[in-house]
Amino acid sequence: MRVLFCFGQTSKRPIRLTVEISHLTALFTSHRLPVMTTNILKAFKALFTKPSVHLVIGPTGVGKSTYAKKLAQQEQLVRFSIDEWMVTLFGKDRPVDADYLWYKDRIDRATEKIWNLSTQILALGMGSVLEIGLTQKADREAFYQRVISSHGHLKLHVLEAPVEVRWDRVTHRNNGQGETFSMEVTRGMFDFVEGMWEPPEEAELERWNGRVISTYPSA
Repeated sequence: MRVLFCFGQTSKRPIRLTVEISHLTALFTSHRLPVMTTNILKAFKALFTKPSVHLVIGPTGVGKSTYAKKLAQQEQLVRFSIDEWMVTLFGKDRPVDADYLWYKDRIDRATEKIWNLSTQILALGMGSVLEIGLTQKADREAFYQRVISSHGHLKLHVLEAPVEVRWDRVTHRNNGQGETFSMEVTRGMFDFVEGMWEPPEEAELERWNGRVISTYPSA
């Protein structure tokens, strides 16, 4: 693929320069270019790079929210968190005896809306980072097919940490109710979701540009 550059705004005939994309990439990685030129080439590179959907997954208390926020800031992505959506949309309406089906129905609806917005973002040539659960392989496979249909590029981020370390984090989060707190998680809830977690196997990681990140000793 080639890019055509036109220089000059006067009545004289503008200078036309056709450059191969591969040459632009080589220039982009060169240290001989001035900073301004490098920034221009970075912008052009972004134009011809397929936008990515970054999926952040892992068990409860592993640090997904903290990781997703840093990733969104570093890569200039739009971030979506299912926990934040659930609290905002349904938190005040949650019955005291809310069961799994109550949560699942609302998680499914919120996730559908998040994905709808993500596809619009992809269409605009922008990427996103999604922290939307998908603890089980079957749910992830359905999600992967959606990404393929939207012509997006998927990057899978799998976070891990020892179970008791994660429970300790959840306990501190419950008590402190800091920036990443969305709702109180009891030990029963923690253990229930822990039993649902199906970590990706090597084939899944390889297929979807996956990387495993340990958040221990720090999240």
